Amino acid sequence: MATVSQEEAQVESITIPVPVRKSSPDHLLRVLGCCNGLLLIGIDQDLFLWNPLTRYFKNVMSYKCLQDDGYEIVSGLCYNSSIDEYKGVMVLVHFSSDVGGEYVVIYNLRSKRATMVNFPYELSIVHSGPIVNGSLHWYVPKKGAFCQFPSHQIIYFDPKTKDFEEIPMPQPKREDGDRILGLGDLHGCLCMARLVHPSNHYGSNVEVLAMKEHGVEKSWTMMFIISHILFCLSNTVVPLGYTKDGEALIEIGSDEVGQHKSDSSHILAYSPVDYSRRRIMIPNVLFKFNTFMHVESLVNPS
Repeated sequence: MATVSQEEAQVESITIPVPVRKSSPDHLLRVLGCCNGLLLIGIDQDLFLWNPLTRYFKNVMSYKCLQDDGYEIVSGLCYNSSIDEYKGVMVLVHFSSDVGGEYVVIYNLRSKRATMVNFPYELSIVHSGPIVNGSLHWYVPKKGAFCQFPSHQIIYFDPKTKDFEEIPMPQPKREDGDRILGLGDLHGCLCMARLVHPSNHYGSNVEVLAMKEHGVEKSWTMMFIISHILFCLSNTVVPLGYTKDGEALIEIGSDEVGQHKSDSSHILAYSPVDYSRRRIMIPNVLFKFNTFMHVESLVNPS
């Protein structure tokens, strides 16, 4: 039987250098993406790029719809190295279709232009993922999959071609495809956590696979299986990275908007060698939060 221990994470808070005129708690603040050590911050309708290490903080553009807190947003930040250009990609879905609707917008942070694009997937059930191979990855329900717990397809946005493409999927565990619980980046490879066995009173088994060569179906490799994870099927299981001791860090979180998180949200540190696990609690967190793996850099975009 695997050993389980519990500890509280050492959390260090940092202050976002919000402009004085936007320092009121009434202002809507979101972290919308992370790339090359930069964070994309939304404050009301304004978008900022922020490098916490260099203290670079710049207002890069505005978009009026971001000021409406009725929108649920799935977003990311990516970079086209060939022309030194950052792009924000956002799915916006309003809780009231009569008010705002739903659509996908590409933000060019150099030209300060926002362009609505065609997105041939179900917008209301899009899940964020990492930047791998220079592209922003998400997972979406497969076309035609409208059940409560559908099978999924991984897609990515290529900032060079400005297109959404599909990632070839591994051999599924189910006839109708896999239920993905989260995407991550392990050692620079796209990885996915998928449900192996449904939840029962013993918990669920979750398999983590890595795509060793981006875009190559046969390169999907099983990394490890975590057995008996206790969570409901609305939870996410997101591989975040490895510790220096070789433990895999997995975020166990809620996919329900506004769901109370004090009992369920944590980071699991799992050892694929001896199968031991540590439950790392995030203190003072009561509601849904987003986790980004942030690698410091000295990048200050021109």
